[in-house]
Amino acid sequence: MGWKKDMVTVAESLSAGNQAMGDWKVSDMTVGLAYLSSQRKQEFDYADRRQGLSACSKTDEKRLERFQWASELADIAYIKSESVIRKVLQSEHGLVLVHAETKSTFKVPAHYWAYDRSKKVVVFGVRGTASKKDVLTDLDSKAEIRRGRAMHRGMLQSALALHEKVHQQLFDLAQEGFSVVLVGHSLGAGTAALLSILLKETIENNLTCYAIAPPPVCELSMAAEARPYIQSLVCNDDIVCRMSVANLRGLKEELLGLRWGDMAKEDLAGTRAGKMATAMGTKCGDVATRLAAVQQARGVASYGKSAVTQASTYGKKAVSITTSLVKPKLGSLASFATDKVSKGVSKLGLGNSKAEASGQEEAYPAVAGGAGGAAGESGPILPLYPPGSITLMVRTNDEGDHEALEVDATWSGLCRFELSETMVSDHYLTSYFSALARCRGLPPPQPEEVLRTRMWKKEGGKKATLGMAEWKEREIRLLRMRRTLIVEYASGKDAKPRQVNLNGARVVEEVAGGGREREFAFGIETEFGQTLKLDPGSAPERERWLEELRAML
Repeated sequence: MGWKKDMVTVAESLSAGNQAMGDWKVSDMTVGLAYLSSQRKQEFDYADRRQGLSACSKTDEKRLERFQWASELADIAYIKSESVIRKVLQSEHGLVLVHAETKSTFKVPAHYWAYDRSKKVVVFGVRGTASKKDVLTDLDSKAEIRRGRAMHRGMLQSALALHEKVHQQLFDLAQEGFSVVLVGHSLGAGTAALLSILLKETIENNLTCYAIAPPPVCELSMAAEARPYIQSLVCNDDIVCRMSVANLRGLKEELLGLRWGDMAKEDLAGTRAGKMATAMGTKCGDVATRLAAVQQARGVASYGKSAVTQASTYGKKAVSITTSLVKPKLGSLASFATDKVSKGVSKLGLGNSKAEASGQEEAYPAVAGGAGGAAGESGPILPLYPPGSITLMVRTNDEGDHEALEVDATWSGLCRFELSETMVSDHYLTSYFSALARCRGLPPPQPEEVLRTRMWKKEGGKKATLGMAEWKEREIRLLRMRRTLIVEYASGKDAKPRQVNLNGARVVEEVAGGGREREFAFGIETEFGQTLKLDPGSAPERERWLEELRAML
């Protein structure tokens, strides 16, 4: 769906999950993030980043092999059938499944544990975010104090619940000489890391945790103490590995310092619509304010110069229609156009933006909670960090080459959000598999094609909110990489292939068409709440796709 929709997703996540952003609207954050991202992109240089990592040692091949093994085990935790988990663990890793819970409950993510008696190893795998209950755990990011140490509240509660369920069994196995290995990805990584910290209180030896794409879950001293037994893996600009209240506050301060509202006005002034508005006596600031209001529609949010141009285009269209039908006086054209936009926003049930595109600063809310992490409480923020020793897989050029380096939890690249085009996709396990292969000098894994069909795809994004969505015929491919489904299609003027990762997605069998109803349309709702709408054009093709999607999702 493109990095632009990713920017909306990021803004929505920052707004919904953390109060550190205050009462900023999603629209304001989206536009501000776009300008900040554009500035960062202009300043970025691979050589400069490599220079900043010059003191970091390279990761050895043995550790990368262990990360590959752990990533595969973390991937198995996403399987939703106990019988399939049993089969895959046995066939791919020689592990015997002891127990699996394939459904998450609030605070308790899905998990499994298995063992290999010949190698004297027991593996405990925790699933990452794959349900709305998992999301609730993710968003509960307030720091909680346990025995004087600060940890991510939601994941600590999950770790405590799992500890109560399995501690005795794992302790007994460790006493028999088994090595206890915990693995997880995303939410699963954070929970597994905190669970290993809890287990370390009684299992002193033979305990290892591999945290793949972990969020910041513990204070710095605890993260450092866990280096001997927790190994974290971070892929490029993965946004989840940087999702802390301290980083959120830093991001907001950076946005306030950027004064992107003035930049938006300047961009608007350079467009034909802006020049027309100026000639008619309408200040660009007024149009920029309207733009901020329009941005409040989730699917309408635009980005950078393109954003301003799109909103201005709609304004010009309204002006054109009015000129031909009503022929009002020239001086009222601009006000008519902006009035149309305002009425459209009102119909959507949206309020006015408090932090409009003017770039006006507002008082930063009290953040912290002494232990770090909750907004609206007095006291300083105590930052949380990814746990243990950290291996960073970093892209070294535009061709996609990577190298793996050992970095400190306080490395500047982890203490701020990297607003790149891959910040969301870098979090997927498929990206971790690809980066691991490149770091090891191996060809990246290629997805298997499951289905390929020319079908109708609903397109329009912001046009959809304005009732201007279109169905366009595209070649759609359904791909599978290990246990992850991917939809690939060509989109945009450049017809560049776009991919939508279906991890955590669900099928929506009945969807409304755009402009007219389509008899065979169905949708795929991603874990971020976006819906990809498709129409194969016939009942057999529709059932073929739905059958494959149901089986995998």
